[in-house]
Amino acid sequence: MAKERLLPITYAGGYTPRFSVDIPFPSWLDADSIGVDLPLTIVTMNMAGITNLDIKGQNKPEVRKSVPMIASVSPDGSATAARGGFADPNDFFLTDLDSRNRSFLHNVNWCNASIQIDIDSLAKRVEQNKGSLRHPAEWVPHLNTALRDGLRKVGTKHLLWNLKWHNILWASWINT
Repeated sequence: MAKERLLPITYAGGYTPRFSVDIPFPSWLDADSIGVDLPLTIVTMNMAGITNLDIKGQNKPEVRKSVPMIASVSPDGSATAARGGFADPNDFFLTDLDSRNRSFLHNVNWCNASIQIDIDSLAKRVEQNKGSLRHPAEWVPHLNTALRDGLRKVGTKHLLWNLKWHNILWASWINT
């Protein structure tokens, strides 16, 4: 990622009206030094058919999933059950798609998207990579990865899985 392409995330909303950011970074972190690759993000938004992107930060409690498992097996063959919990490390962003602007006859419809990034999970990722939480440069790759993965997820949902039967029929008829 080229350093000259990074724009401070706090000023990204003023750069283009298609992009709004509301991330409550910790007070001890200089948010003006955290950069986002905005030109690449806009290109990805165009490829995914997203008109406006709203990025929100939140501090949510750690989501734990529990699964039943076998704790031990006795010599007579009976098993002791247990329940184990784990936190999914891939669950640090949520995506939402607003497709109210869909039209019946358009082959490609544009929509608005929202990405909610969990700040606590983002901080844990920085710590796991042996980075210092107080250095803004350590947050940049993780934040840009969250943006790219979120856009990829929303774009796939919008362009592949969110189509209605008449959109597929119209697209196949117009392209033959």
